[in-house]
Amino acid sequence: MQLLMTAAPTGSRGLVTALQERRLDLAFVATRTGPPGIRFVPIAESELRLVVPEDDELVRRSRVGLPDLAGRSFIDAPEGYGTRAVIDAAFAEAGVGRRVTLEINDLGTGFDYVRHGLGIALLPDYLMPTSDLTGVAVLCMDDEAELTWPVALAARADRAPSAAAAALEELVRETTVAGNPVAG
Repeated sequence: MQLLMTAAPTGSRGLVTALQERRLDLAFVATRTGPPGIRFVPIAESELRLVVPEDDELVRRSRVGLPDLAGRSFIDAPEGYGTRAVIDAAFAEAGVGRRVTLEINDLGTGFDYVRHGLGIALLPDYLMPTSDLTGVAVLCMDDEAELTWPVALAARADRAPSAAAAALEELVRETTVAGNPVAG
């Protein structure tokens, strides 16, 4: 059995493309759905929280809405990444424009960029317990914005997985609460 792990510089979109082109058997992606022929096993979800410098005017609010963020400079992942897709969709749904001025591949570094005043960010809450929050404030968004970041295992629906891929998929199914495949 052989298992080769790789990353895609184009994020979840690139990984789904690699599945379609049969260059991958499985991919961990940050999306719930995709093109026909790809199936998804939900693994986890993480709420996106607003991270601002500790002296930002928004710190005084108990909750923040997307319209409150219009005109602000954002730090975000490049297009094609799951977090970027969730955030872009939420802003589009709310009819609020957004300006991304700094793109990062490693979401964990977002706190440093915010701390140094380079913009604000919407980051997954799973990062909060292990991150240095010095100089930043983490705020809750109002409930009207759909800012839940999904993680799923994706595979081709029309292709039997290799032995290694099948073993990994079984392990994921056994260790996740979601466990039910979602057609995409």
